[in-house]
Amino acid sequence: MLRPVIMIGCGGSGQKAVRYIRAAVRRKLEHTHWEHGIPEAWQFIGLDTLNTQEAPGEIPTMPASDYKSIALQFGVFSQLTDALLARHPPQERRGYRELIGWRPQPEQVNVPLRAGAG
Repeated sequence: MLRPVIMIGCGGSGQKAVRYIRAAVRRKLEHTHWEHGIPEAWQFIGLDTLNTQEAPGEIPTMPASDYKSIALQFGVFSQLTDALLARHPPQERRGYRELIGWRPQPEQVNVPLRAGAG
């Protein structure tokens, strides 16, 4: 029995890994003579700071609807952080410290978002 799957790749390497798996799934389905594309219950999503996917090389890109840029209109990480904190104040959220504890300090990130998260 098949089950729903959501696979999310974050950043360049994570997104490429998802693209590899998506391509392998597509080939496997084609090999079994499945003619309806990838089932909708199987989602392959790429998240990155770039506005568009990196050049495909040997891996096919994901459909544009499955790729999301998290940079929005912001140029640097500190601007994005400030906007998110203004919209979602930490004191109003349970578990806030646990969820953002892994992120870098905004002042330590000097790479422009559109050049990759660095």
